[in-house]
Amino acid sequence: MNGTDTHTLELKQGDTLKIFFETVKGSLEMKITSPDGTSLYQGDGTVTEFTVEAPVDGPYAIVVAGQNAKGRIHVDVEKVPASTEPAETPEPSNFTVKEEILPAEAPTRETTDTSVSIAPPVQEHNNSDAVTADDLVGPWHLVEDEKDNATAMEAIPGAMEFGNSMEITSNGHISWYIGADGGTGTYSLSGDILSADMTNDFDQSSMKMEFTVEKTDDGTFLYTEYKGLLLCWSQGEGETGKGGDDEAESGYPGADVVELVNLRGDTTTVYKLADGTYMDRIERRFTYNGTDTWTDEDGVEWKCKF
Repeated sequence: MNGTDTHTLELKQGDTLKIFFETVKGSLEMKITSPDGTSLYQGDGTVTEFTVEAPVDGPYAIVVAGQNAKGRIHVDVEKVPASTEPAETPEPSNFTVKEEILPAEAPTRETTDTSVSIAPPVQEHNNSDAVTADDLVGPWHLVEDEKDNATAMEAIPGAMEFGNSMEITSNGHISWYIGADGGTGTYSLSGDILSADMTNDFDQSSMKMEFTVEKTDDGTFLYTEYKGLLLCWSQGEGETGKGGDDEAESGYPGADVVELVNLRGDTTTVYKLADGTYMDRIERRFTYNGTDTWTDEDGVEWKCKF
């Protein structure tokens, strides 16, 4: 989003605005002004959930300004009980800051309630630019010149040695790793949001991740928050870690990252090294036969899980 959008709500004294406000990327600010011009709220989404109570009757202006912004705003209007006349229901807002309009939340008390969804997209797209799952299938890598990506590569153990990679398949599976961190699972796509239910490769814990798709003239990108960092993934192959020139990709068969399973049902994720062998996160070495079998250092055979 670039620019300013304004939405007006007609409120009664005591009506409450229940607001969810999240800034994902860029600069996004919101200001709520009462009929007499008093500023009731002004912020950048640092506090994501809060309420604002209308002090007087009249029109309230909600102004959202963004610069290269991506985020989400949802406003639920909770009306005070009316003793004689039913509360009027405002028309739903057409003001959007995001391509996908969020559903209204259920009211929390027995009053006359209405919801207004405000959600601004990063940039305008016509229907022909709608994202499909086929657009996302294939390998992905972290963009080198993104600040948080560089921080992740320095902070996550093994990132400089093993590199990073993400793979999205056409049958609904997704896997990624950054050094010794990573996960595998399944995904679904709704609008420009890819939601993934994943299992952490290291401790087998469950985790949910949400990726926001952004299509630009420079390509397609996926943004996600991980450990307090906003990571940016770019479509296509990246470097495979130590070696820097994709030695493994050019000289040896096999994918850069593979989830394996053995006859006992044990699973592990392995990563290709510069010499064409594979290693998992507990530093077991695997030899790949070039077709469908990986053999670990104890002679146990493993197959690709998917």
